Amino acid sequence: MSNLSIKSRLLIMLLSVSAISIALVASLTYSRSYDALRESVFSHLTSARAAKADQIEQYIESIRSEVQVLGSAAGVGAAAREFINAYKALEEEELEPEQLIELENYYREDFLPKLAAMVEGTPEFESLFPESNAARYLQYHYIASNPFPAGDKGQLDKADDGSAYSEIHAKRHPVLRQIVNGFGYYDLFLIDIQTGVIVYTTAKEIDFGRNLITGPEAYGNLAELFRMVRRMPDRGGVRFIDFGHYRPSYGAPAAFVAVPIFDGAKPVAVLAVQESTAELDRVMTGGGQWERDGLGKTGETILIGPDATMRSASRFLIEDPEGYAADLRAAGTPEADIQRMVSLGSPILEQQVRTLAAEQALKGRAGTGVIIDYRGVEILGSWAPLRLADLDWAIVGKIDLSEAYAPIHDLAKATLIQTVIIMAVITIVVMFLANSFVRPVNDLISRVRRAGSGDVDVQFDGDSNDEIGDLSRSFSELVDSVRKQTHLIEEVSQENQRLLENMLPRRMAQRVRLGDEELIETVDDVSVLFVELNGLVDLTYTRSAEESVEFLKAFIATVDATASRHGVERIKTMGDTYMAAVGLSAPLLDHMRRAVEFARDVQGAVARLSAVRELDLNLAIGIAAGTVVTDVAHNQEVLFQLWGEAVIQADYARDQAGRGEILVTQSVRDQLSDSYEFQRVDDADGVALWAVADV
Repeated sequence: MSNLSIKSRLLIMLLSVSAISIALVASLTYSRSYDALRESVFSHLTSARAAKADQIEQYIESIRSEVQVLGSAAGVGAAAREFINAYKALEEEELEPEQLIELENYYREDFLPKLAAMVEGTPEFESLFPESNAARYLQYHYIASNPFPAGDKGQLDKADDGSAYSEIHAKRHPVLRQIVNGFGYYDLFLIDIQTGVIVYTTAKEIDFGRNLITGPEAYGNLAELFRMVRRMPDRGGVRFIDFGHYRPSYGAPAAFVAVPIFDGAKPVAVLAVQESTAELDRVMTGGGQWERDGLGKTGETILIGPDATMRSASRFLIEDPEGYAADLRAAGTPEADIQRMVSLGSPILEQQVRTLAAEQALKGRAGTGVIIDYRGVEILGSWAPLRLADLDWAIVGKIDLSEAYAPIHDLAKATLIQTVIIMAVITIVVMFLANSFVRPVNDLISRVRRAGSGDVDVQFDGDSNDEIGDLSRSFSELVDSVRKQTHLIEEVSQENQRLLENMLPRRMAQRVRLGDEELIETVDDVSVLFVELNGLVDLTYTRSAEESVEFLKAFIATVDATASRHGVERIKTMGDTYMAAVGLSAPLLDHMRRAVEFARDVQGAVARLSAVRELDLNLAIGIAAGTVVTDVAHNQEVLFQLWGEAVIQADYARDQAGRGEILVTQSVRDQLSDSYEFQRVDDADGVALWAVADV
């Protein structure tokens, strides 16, 4: 660096400072933007999660209310009793051999192959085929021989069998089907509370006619819900049960809601509805309008059950099944599970969610954080427990980290581009400034060199070859040539100024120094003080002359220091008397208060000084205020004079003051009566004087 020119150094310094400043600002901006965006996303996810939780709560409550009303409806109760009685009448009805074969073929060729494709293992015909005559009869007439395709079997209002059951079915089924369609259920069941037999279903799947106590579905979640209601058949007591794989629906996830039906005071049946996963998904996905809900292109809210599997749809399975499958493969999900979810079109009960969010929420803890989701993708998530009725779920709102932080990445790119542009502009500006700066410096070096040496051809050598080195040598020559003269002039001037200020107030000293000859001046609103040191004469008899003089100097120095603190100006000293004024050089509205405060402080200062030296000395002080006339005579010597009524009154007050006493005139007392306590002092001349109390 020592061999670089000033211009080069200046360029390096300015560009370095600019680059560092821009880097710091960009870094701070990025950091704060990152934190602000992160908190904003978390806040938004928490709001979205809470909103979905409220919607799910309303959805569950609406189902509870609907089922409760249906359970107490007279028409539903009458239908249940009629179906129970009609079902019992079919217990002795046996199918014709060809009818039985047709029912068996339905199971073997239609239902079981479809079920096997959806569940693990191989379903056995013997374990699923209905055993009771009534169940076989109803399944043959309403399922196997039903002309409507699978999924639409419920469209058949009446089987052509001539049974009393079919007559009741023709009467009740259209109404019940309308209820199911109107409320968005998947299926509706009427179950004999005594026997556990499903005497009616709307959808007409293979659970129709089965016994939930002894049949193949005795261990399913519908049977468990039935047992819950049967054990405690409270009137209007609606119970829920979580999703489970339901074989009659080809192993699809199914959740149920049930309520007892009473005949008078006696429970006779259980009404159960199978919730529609499509309706639940509609609530959770907002009808597929994730972006409208503010979740961007990768955000979603999901429900998680106590087994850590999903209870709602996955946005990614809906929008991009192939991409969803690819993500799961990358995350290590078994291929069979992936294919089953893709085939079902639903991750409910299939998609494992073994994440921190699920773990915390299922433990009853809410929170936010950056985690890895079920796809193995890093996300921002907000989670909370969701306990509704008999359901113990968790809810998670999340969005991919890449999308959430996309604005920050865009900001970083834009900042980088802007930095490059700004640095280019700064470089141009700095070069211009450097040239402008160096040009006068070089000129100054040349001028200083000529002024110092008298010869412009003289060259100077130095350690540095840059402009600063030349400038330093030139200034050194100039300073060397004038240093002695300047020093002497300054010493003389300072000594004259000090002597002048010791004899005159500052303003007068300045006017004398400037050569002002008209020095007589009338000044209004000035406080005049006379301070007399009592005991100084006695001191000369008891102490040496040197000690007395030394104490007098200490006294004057103490009074000067105190005066300086209060804006008081020394006028002159006369033996043991110190004359001062306030408001003389500059007008002061509080000159009287300053004078009294100075008097009080100087009393204390002198008392302390006397105590240290073991002397019996104190002050007598007189204070007056008014208009004064100043004059400076300087024919042979400089002499400052102060005249006026205030001077006479202050001197008189000092003369009347006792040892350690401060006396003020009537005008001072009147002005300061609200600030100090005064005591009237009678004097022989009848002049009103007042002593400052509590000094």
